[in-house]
Amino acid sequence: MGSRVQIRFDKGPDDAAVWFDDARDQIVARSLADVGPAFAQMQQALDNGHWLAGYASYELGYALEPRLHATLPEGRALPLICFGVYDAPAPAAPLAAGHAALHGLVPRWDAATYAQVFARLHAWIGSGDIYQANLTFPMDAQVSGTSTALYAALTEQQKVGHGALVLQQELPDLLSRSPELFFRVTSDGQITTRPMKGTMPRGATVQEDA
Repeated sequence: MGSRVQIRFDKGPDDAAVWFDDARDQIVARSLADVGPAFAQMQQALDNGHWLAGYASYELGYALEPRLHATLPEGRALPLICFGVYDAPAPAAPLAAGHAALHGLVPRWDAATYAQVFARLHAWIGSGDIYQANLTFPMDAQVSGTSTALYAALTEQQKVGHGALVLQQELPDLLSRSPELFFRVTSDGQITTRPMKGTMPRGATVQEDA
């Protein structure tokens, strides 16, 4: 059993906010060799009627494509997979407001780096290697206040369809705010997906489009 992880989802199975705490077990994959067994443990937990709540790091993609194994970044702050096994979620209490703010946002890329990567992606699209890409880069900032208070402030300022807060004792906390539903699977196997691309209707005027 690893360190304690608490997870809040703004929208649970019944569209109400839910809270996961006191996991009966924790499934963690820190290396490529851990990924397969972790997936097997997760499936076994589901087969046993338990709930899973947690996260998969972006770097998990390197583990899913054998040609990328050798390029898996080192020095990662998060495990590739971290899921708790729960009996059931509890209703989430209202978020407690408090002082929280971000200060001194500094991008890790300068303008020249961004332009170089943009040109590379533009060339790949032009040659037909890819048809789209999400070009993002990390930023560093100083945070004042707790993760919960910051998340509460974000929910007030940024109304989105899907949000999650992951509080971790020995790892960085995770705050996620997204308008996108990657996919949702019901108990009878119905799959729903609501990607960002193409989900916003056109306005009647240029001003509405803007």
